[in-house]
Amino acid sequence: MVEKPLLKNGKVVGWDVAFEPKREFAVDMAGFAVSVKLLMDRPEARFDFDQPPGHQETYFLKSLGLKKRNMEPKAKNCTQVLVWHTKTKEPILILEKILNQIGKQTDKGMEV
Repeated sequence: MVEKPLLKNGKVVGWDVAFEPKREFAVDMAGFAVSVKLLMDRPEARFDFDQPPGHQETYFLKSLGLKKRNMEPKAKNCTQVLVWHTKTKEPILILEKILNQIGKQTDKGMEV
């Protein structure tokens, strides 16, 4: 299953994800980087472990003062997969199957 930002004219405008796509930053921790300068400029930035699952990233990025418009799409405008999660067990792709049933293919046009 591939989850990625939706781009318009090279800018992030939304998210192509199965879990709560309306989150301001519907991205996994492994799917973004933050400059050290930004971290140093925002010493109050924090992870909040009281946030519900899937919302840590949004909380953290907001605590840095970021908006979607600040994001810089990488990996050839998000057409390449450069980060992925692996486990030593068979993946459970329930959400992928549900999306496939409504005609969506999450890795369409992607270099995987």
